[in-house]
This record gives sequence, structure tokens and C-alpha cells, in this order.
Amino acid sequence: MELGIGLSGDPKGRAGFLAVTQKRRHEERKGVDEEEVTEPWRVPIRVRVLASLTVMLAIFMVMTVLVKVDTSSWTHSFFTITIVCMVILSGTSTIFNSSVFGMTGSFPMRNSQALISGSSLFTPIGGAGLETPP
Repeated sequence: MELGIGLSGDPKGRAGFLAVTQKRRHEERKGVDEEEVTEPWRVPIRVRVLASLTVMLAIFMVMTVLVKVDTSSWTHSFFTITIVCMVILSGTSTIFNSSVFGMTGSFPMRNSQALISGSSLFTPIGGAGLETPP
């Protein structure tokens, strides 16, 4: 089998290489479900998504409770708790986002494109809501 990398009009160029690569992946995965793969270091995607959402919900609840607590006498501890909560929230958000992007890898490219476009569109909108008016 010949794999040639050609110019944009060459049928043996990038499109041919991608077709051969996808065919090999399909042959390697034939009959193997992602949930059936038992690698000692791999956490199933369902566990990653649900665990990250659960931790995010718990952090949200902690931060909501801290709003109602008088923290004037323990400001340094409150600051430390807030920073630790934000670090945990950031980590779980990263795990969640990477898991969702990993799930869309098994769908057609237009689904991944919609996910990427939606993330790019709503990130600035969410950040704009955090700005304080002058």
C-alpha cells in the first residue's frame, strides 16, 4: 500500500492518509467497546463525567453556604478555603471538559466542530457576566 503526501489536489495526499488511518483504527477496535477495555490506569468516561459533576456540585454548595457565614474574624482562613475550592473546581472542570471532548471524538467531525464553536462562543459571554459595571 502506497501512502503519498501530495498537494491539495492529490488523491493520495492528506485525505488518503486519513482514510487509511481511520481504516486501521476501525480494524484495531473491531469488536472492542470502550467500556470493555480494562487498562489499570484508565477510568471509564462515565465515571469521569459523573464524578467531576458531583465534585463541582459539592464545591458550589460549599461556596453557597460560605456566602451566608460571617467571615470577618477569620478572613485568612476564608481566603484559603476559597482558593482551594477554586483550584478543585478548575481541576474538575478540566476533567469534565476533556471527557466531553473525548466522547465527541467517536462522533462525526461536525459534532466536534459544534462543541468547539459553542465553547468558543459562550466562554466570553460567561466571562462578561463577571465584570462589574463602572
